[in-house]
Amino acid sequence: MKEVSQGEGRTVLLVSHNMAMIKSLCTIGMLIDKSHIVYLGSTKEAIHHYSQTIFERTKDYKMGTIPADLPRMGTQECKFTYLQLINEKNIEVEYIHFKENIRVKFMITAQQNIPKALIHIKILSEEGIEIVLADNATEMEDILPGTSEYLINIPVHLSPGEYYFAPAIYWSGNAGVD
Repeated sequence: MKEVSQGEGRTVLLVSHNMAMIKSLCTIGMLIDKSHIVYLGSTKEAIHHYSQTIFERTKDYKMGTIPADLPRMGTQECKFTYLQLINEKNIEVEYIHFKENIRVKFMITAQQNIPKALIHIKILSEEGIEIVLADNATEMEDILPGTSEYLINIPVHLSPGEYYFAPAIYWSGNAGVD
């Protein structure tokens, strides 16, 4: 991409939610929200404004029950309905301590049988950079109709900071269902 944009008189417009790519490739950042330019300036500040916008929109979505009206992607045959950090004493918590194991309890509600479901739990940095991906790729299982509870251990220790979870469910041919 840098090769394309380098040279006299060239401008490349990159549209992305990938903050790491934007940070490495762009010299000017523009944040567009609901068809309006809300920021134009340095890439670093654009990423900061983007992160703040995401934070403001999701600050009321604490750990625990995932609101039914939360915007989702996929076909919606099944949905994450609950996501919660669990500490080493099996107590639900809002945060974990440095070097503490990451354990996530989540619930999925399915409208129909989802055969050989692939469940992803991504942890993203404040800038939207993927830090780790945990999934059940080696032990894919059917998700049955109704609500099922799962517990996943994510074998990583994070540096102090704020992080976001990005859960996803895939099945047959990578069709996303949530």
